[in-house]
Amino acid sequence: MGSIAALSQHGKRLLHVTIDEIAWDDPDRPYASLPYDDDNLSKGYEDITFAVLANAINKLAWHIQSCLGTDSDLHTYTYIGTPDLRYQIMSMATAKLSKRVLFSSHMHSTEAHLNLMFKTDTRAMFTATGVDVSDILAARPVPHFHIPSLEELLSPTATKHYPYSKTFSEAALDDYLVLHSSGSTGLPKPITVNHAAMACLDNIASLPSIDPHTGQQRRFANNPGPGTRFLLPFLPFHGICCIVFPPAFVFHGAVYVPGLRHRLTKPTDIFSILDHANITDAFLSPAIIEDIVSHPSAGTYLSKIRTLFFGGAAMNATAATTAAKYTNLQNQWGVTENGKAVDLLTSASDHAYNAFDLVAAGMRFQPLPSTDPTQPVIYQLFFDPTPEALPQQAYFTRLPARETLEPFDTGDLWLAHPDPAKAKFTFRFIGRTDDLISFKDGSNFHPTDWELAHAEHPLVRSAVLAGVGHRQVLLLLELHPEALGTTDGADGVAGQRNEEEVLEKLWRESISRVNARAPGMGGWERGMC
Repeated sequence: MGSIAALSQHGKRLLHVTIDEIAWDDPDRPYASLPYDDDNLSKGYEDITFAVLANAINKLAWHIQSCLGTDSDLHTYTYIGTPDLRYQIMSMATAKLSKRVLFSSHMHSTEAHLNLMFKTDTRAMFTATGVDVSDILAARPVPHFHIPSLEELLSPTATKHYPYSKTFSEAALDDYLVLHSSGSTGLPKPITVNHAAMACLDNIASLPSIDPHTGQQRRFANNPGPGTRFLLPFLPFHGICCIVFPPAFVFHGAVYVPGLRHRLTKPTDIFSILDHANITDAFLSPAIIEDIVSHPSAGTYLSKIRTLFFGGAAMNATAATTAAKYTNLQNQWGVTENGKAVDLLTSASDHAYNAFDLVAAGMRFQPLPSTDPTQPVIYQLFFDPTPEALPQQAYFTRLPARETLEPFDTGDLWLAHPDPAKAKFTFRFIGRTDDLISFKDGSNFHPTDWELAHAEHPLVRSAVLAGVGHRQVLLLLELHPEALGTTDGADGVAGQRNEEEVLEKLWRESISRVNARAPGMGGWERGMC
């Protein structure tokens, strides 16, 4: 077991070793908090201590070894489970075994699973009981094993410590986890995670609280401080849960609150969780925040949250403005390949923006060529492997020879803040290079902002703009079910709105106004309806 002194060595400590150290030195410190009963949260939440967590990791490590034997050639296996704490236990048990585990989303097609397993040379499959992987095993017949239930792993029955003797320097480049890209531009691609990558996120937490280049306060999303109870109701194999926040829960004293014990949080669960989980901070999806804002007691619920992070998608501007009145609303950006960047606090009015320490993060916002000088400059984001930034850049730890590193092109597109005092370090995400619409005349149009603008109308659920290779955009609107609902006719008799009435209303109240602000080919003519 490593030294207790490792607890204070930013960037030189291993998650699984530190868990054992805390279990020995401070066994009752809580790691996570789970409800006793997912269907009745008023029964309270149970703190899962580091002693219990370390014991669960040891149980699973011994179980995996008993299943696989001592085959040193079997380095990678896949785990597909139910959304619970076993994903975190599995990743740490795998680290102890000096192997690596692929977390393949249960939402993948069979083809996507098989592609990831082929690219990672997966030779075994572990699942939670009840997870059907027969289609995968039929196409790739690898050994298949079940893991113990969550309750078995968390039970107080003591298990012999599973030994691990490597130091950080010996283990830094060992892969222990494989996540994957979203698959938005094809089949998902594997993304490996090693211990050096986690050390980079640990290093971010050791930076001075004030950015010396901008004078702005840093934002430590992955180090919110001891005693923080952090609500993180995302799929447990997501990069947010597997990369960004583990340092907060292991190295920095925060408590992981996934929301529920045995299943993923649904939008209807959020109010009961806020009532009973005693959380201090949260990272929620824009959709859930919008649901909270629409609640009659929105202010009461939002005021329970000290800092509320959101990300992954744009939020309705009205909802964001309302939420920012009651809580410290912060827009969080990250990519699975790099975890999170070194970011700065933003003001309530800048909830649509992200502010970055460009030097410590190694971020470069490269302006794209434009044929329309009247439109704002669009920037493409790169990470440069500079000496100042490499200690914080998880992406480059996965590449072999640092002297030959090339910049990492995220493919993400941004607009600078309109305030010149903030424009050099504060940007608003608007989409990806894959989303660009290239018209027949060679000009480019980025649709994200305009899709959001069209979706602001109360009758519209969502909006999509298309038109690659054409002269004009196509606008597709998904309406709320009530959009064609009943309305009082001129004679006072209730009737149905017809499509022409709805279209005229949308044109008058929304489309024409958006057109007035959009570049020429991004508009939509009335005669095209």
